Amino acid sequence: MMNMNVDLYMPLFTLKCGPLFAAFLHDNCYVVLDEKCDETVLTNVDTGERRTQKLFHKADVVVKGPSWRQTFVYEGNAFVVDMGVESWRFYM
Repeated sequence: MMNMNVDLYMPLFTLKCGPLFAAFLHDNCYVVLDEKCDETVLTNVDTGERRTQKLFHKADVVVKGPSWRQTFVYEGNAFVVDMGVESWRFYM
């Protein structure tokens, strides 16, 4: 039998979800929220490079144009994050 480990491409610990947050893949990056829900932390799947993007906390935001939605769960609370496809901004 062949051993088909994920760590052939990337160490497994870099793809592991944190204990408090749901996560998702976007633009070839593994995305999680930071502990204060102020920023998204994006880790490139291929290179392991990390970068952050500020979350915009605004009530009743309507994202114009195409957008993408993701829900995070933290301590029993759900956060809905919209990302404007054209602006690449994250809104909570």
